[in-house]
Amino acid sequence: MTDKADERRSRLTRRLTESVERLLADGGQYSDLSVETLINDAGISRYTFYAYYRDKGDLLAAIGADVTLDLAQAGARWFEFPTDGTRADLRTALQPLFRTYRRHRTVLGAIAETAAYDPRIRDVHSALVARAAAGLREQIVDAQRAGAAAPELR
Repeated sequence: MTDKADERRSRLTRRLTESVERLLADGGQYSDLSVETLINDAGISRYTFYAYYRDKGDLLAAIGADVTLDLAQAGARWFEFPTDGTRADLRTALQPLFRTYRRHRTVLGAIAETAAYDPRIRDVHSALVARAAAGLREQIVDAQRAGAAAPELR
């Protein structure tokens, strides 16, 4: 894709993310959403949808990539949190991450749901979990080096 096409796909993915989050807010499942429902809610044509996504799985993979980026940005202060930080500092560092997670909870649930039967989404989900685990592991190791965490934590 060209830079312009990538930019259009990115804007469309954000728009469809809002639709998915709105449509799933009452506890529905991603597997129950039809492409028709998605495009009607987002106000786009079927042609536009299929010009950028092969299917709903491809859309969810794109949404997952965006949400992963949002979570990484929101969690940056926590992943860089100093071992001598106070509880108040920790609360301040974690608030953006929790707000972002809460905002995307329906999409994260859809990713977890769909990972059970779609290998593409399983890869997105695995990468999301691996990234969070690596960040946490790094925080623990840094805290252990500083003597702020028990050495037996792993």
